Amino acid sequence: MARFLTRLVRRFYGLPQPEIKQCDLIVPLGYGLTVHNTLPGAEINVLREAVHLAKRYEARVAWASSKYFFHGSKDEEDKRKLSLLAEYGITNPLIARGITNSVTEAREIRAAVLRRGIKPHTIVVVLNWPHARSARLIWKETFPDANILMYSVEGEWNRYHRATLQRSNGLWLFACILRDLTLRIKGLEWVAQRQHPAD
Repeated sequence: MARFLTRLVRRFYGLPQPEIKQCDLIVPLGYGLTVHNTLPGAEINVLREAVHLAKRYEARVAWASSKYFFHGSKDEEDKRKLSLLAEYGITNPLIARGITNSVTEAREIRAAVLRRGIKPHTIVVVLNWPHARSARLIWKETFPDANILMYSVEGEWNRYHRATLQRSNGLWLFACILRDLTLRIKGLEWVAQRQHPAD
């Protein structure tokens, strides 16, 4: 029953995969760490797909990691991401400052891009599919002059995630729909002040 409902929601809530002709920047959205300080399956899937796209389109990879789980959590997450990318031969990602939610993630990546003098024409955001609608709102407002494409992958969640709402597909889907509605009602500034509950 749960799988049927997920497929139904995806059909009406998910976004179609974009047609990518070219891109300058690939952004694998961050999904934090588990209580064992490993990357969750959702983040590994996103990173792997980002690598394939970066190689195919000869684009730069940029990301931001969560800083609020514990002191040094950003460094732990960055270290694991760098290790995974190095396995695929990518050694020069653009790494932004620490973040607390999806809005600050986009903003910190924009700040990092501007510091480097990069003006991306097309940005492909790689993410878990329930995240796509809210992320599209955030990224289009954060990068108004760029073409923003949402590229979805399947997420794998587990009960050991540090963020409470990322411990199951159902909780994550609920969080994404709630964030999408909140962005439309309250706006980016309000959402930027929030962070995912975590243990």
